[in-house]
Amino acid sequence: MWEQLAATDPPLRYAEDIDLFAKYKDRRRFTQFMMGLREAFEPTRVALLSCSPFPSLDAAVKELISEENQRSHHHLSFSDVVLDTPCPPSSSFDRPRRICTYCQKLGHDIIECYCKKKNDKHKQHQSRGTFPRPQAAAVSSAPVDDPVVTVSQLESMFHRYMSQPSPALSVTSGNKS
Repeated sequence: MWEQLAATDPPLRYAEDIDLFAKYKDRRRFTQFMMGLREAFEPTRVALLSCSPFPSLDAAVKELISEENQRSHHHLSFSDVVLDTPCPPSSSFDRPRRICTYCQKLGHDIIECYCKKKNDKHKQHQSRGTFPRPQAAAVSSAPVDDPVVTVSQLESMFHRYMSQPSPALSVTSGNKS
């Protein structure tokens, strides 16, 4: 395959061009090789592709062989493999980050999630068929467990509701100044 790709390369006349083109070919081969790896090598691929400058193809192959041997000896799964990559010094890496599995926000978990509590409260009122109302408006002569309400019960509830004074309609007399 490499020979076929080399046949399409332009002829180079100057030593500087030849050196630059050789480096370009090495980088291209390295990238193509890395992109052809199985998904199991994704962490190693990311680590090697993030190096600046790219390691040589030989060094990358040695790293991959080392990881393959380590996996076969320790019988580790893909998720157990940890690469030693340098992290910038920061105190935020020292403490665990909590991410809520409900709202996906940082800093809390599902037990403390305000969004979940708010939605649960709303769903609770929807399942009952009631919403919080002022005390004066809550009138019921039918049991809560009985979903069937007769016409006479409905008329009775309506008349009781209409006979109660509404605080919104009360008027106080006062002097205009």
